Amino acid sequence: MNDVDRSIAPAEVGQLARAVLDAVGTVVVGKRDALELVLAGILAGGHVLLEDLPGLGKTLTARSFAQALGLDFRRLQFTPDLLPADVTGSFLYDQRNGDFAFRPARSSPTCSSPTRSTGPRRRPSPRCWRRCRRSRSRWRV
Repeated sequence: MNDVDRSIAPAEVGQLARAVLDAVGTVVVGKRDALELVLAGILAGGHVLLEDLPGLGKTLTARSFAQALGLDFRRLQFTPDLLPADVTGSFLYDQRNGDFAFRPARSSPTCSSPTRSTGPRRRPSPRCWRRCRRSRSRWRV
């Protein structure tokens, strides 16, 4: 979010929200309720997980909101066993302080079992696994 404090009247927020929903609604047709929920999550400063069947506009929805709001857009697609903390980071207990501290996720690529990510008959090259091992060794768990 911005560090700049801008006071906007509630009526103006409503008008802006409708304008954003209309702009996204011209591209993503027939999902107004879902678009309203996504916008509510964005306005609340939270994260939004879009789940639907393949080819029904999840990426288009996210990209359209990013463009309408002037935000960056990055897409993450992976296996069902990937958790949000694997991407964003998580709170870990620090025994020295007796408190939880946030540790961001490592910046190296997320590696997974090749049988889960690409299927049992397709295996990544040994060079890929060497890079994966190197990136894991730089970050202690």
